[in-house]
Amino acid sequence: MDIINSVREKADAGLTKDLLIYTGPGSDYGLSLALRIKTTIRPSAFITEDLSVLTERVSKPKLKPLIVLLVASSDEDLNDLLKLKDWLEDAKVILILPSDGWGWIDQAHRLHPRYLGYTDEDQGWVTQVLEKILSAEYR
Repeated sequence: MDIINSVREKADAGLTKDLLIYTGPGSDYGLSLALRIKTTIRPSAFITEDLSVLTERVSKPKLKPLIVLLVASSDEDLNDLLKLKDWLEDAKVILILPSDGWGWIDQAHRLHPRYLGYTDEDQGWVTQVLEKILSAEYR
């Protein structure tokens, strides 16, 4: 996706550490939410749909983000995200599950999200939670 690559290149230039957004592969909701956040709340946010890039960023102390927004595009994707639990312990996690992800709610709570939503919900809730976390983080 050219949009994500161009956004990624701009974010890499500053190596932002405050907000990392994982959109999930092929998630229209994730991409739309990430672009909304990038244009209205946090231009320096780092966006990726690649799990290996996410893993690299959260596993290295120099690149470890303070806030991580994860959009799981499928049950398999969520299962992969759960494997990163130990690296996400210190981050403030916002987790968005697929609209049919109700069966995964118990597992999703293992990531200790500050907010747990679904892809069929209004993105406004997510942006409000993110704004509140960011305002508390930088007081």
